[in-house]
Amino acid sequence: MSNLLEDLPSLMILIGAALLLIEALAFGFSLVILAALGFATITTGLLIKFGFVRESVDAALISTIIVTVGSVLLAWKPLK
Repeated sequence: MSNLLEDLPSLMILIGAALLLIEALAFGFSLVILAALGFATITTGLLIKFGFVRESVDAALISTIIVTVGSVLLAWKPLK
């Protein structure tokens, strides 16, 4: 498990890309929450890579939650 977490930013970006790919292919971007989670995971990976968020699982989860909630709130009104 520690080898998997050695490069947390790249892992987060990979997971985010996989979530967006699943969202696009399986659901056609109809599930806002899955797209927001994929976007937030990629954003968190980039924030960790550039040093804005410390490289730990706790910080990554908190950042992902904050970005997910923020992006859902921003996208909810136009999509309503």
